[in-house]
Amino acid sequence: MREEFRRRLNRIDGVDISEDRLTKRPNIPIAVLSGGGLKPFLEALDWFIDQVSAALPRDEEPEDTETAHADLGAEFHSAMLLLYARTKTEAEYNASAFLSMVTEHGGVGAAKRLLTSPAVSDAFTALHARDRLDLTVEAHALDPRFALLFTEDERTNARSRLAEAGYQP
Repeated sequence: MREEFRRRLNRIDGVDISEDRLTKRPNIPIAVLSGGGLKPFLEALDWFIDQVSAALPRDEEPEDTETAHADLGAEFHSAMLLLYARTKTEAEYNASAFLSMVTEHGGVGAAKRLLTSPAVSDAFTALHARDRLDLTVEAHALDPRFALLFTEDERTNARSRLAEAGYQP
């Protein structure tokens, strides 16, 4: 699946992810997304999320909890990359600081940093002003698919912030 994902990403002009970068966090230049690369990038992410979702067991306990948790973390990471792209295209907000945080700490790590911060992020404030709180990390942390990735305190923070802003997920 990783190799196919790499192949799909490498079809985008300006993207060249080598095979040895598959187990790391390969970078995609932001300039690629601002050009004609955004649509194929989103298509590749959608494909990847579909593949990960289809591979996860739904009604049974996973045989290897650690592997299932890692897969769920990878799915959330992909969702955060997609969230960045959607925020840029749908809300016309460039959350470049968020993308940097996701690139540096991974999707789950970035979300945990934001959820444990004493104040809401600039992105949360900007998305609130645009009436697009559905595009926040807080809304995604409350998605039942990702509940296992976050502590009750982190989910409570997310719920409280959204409620204070008048949003019900």
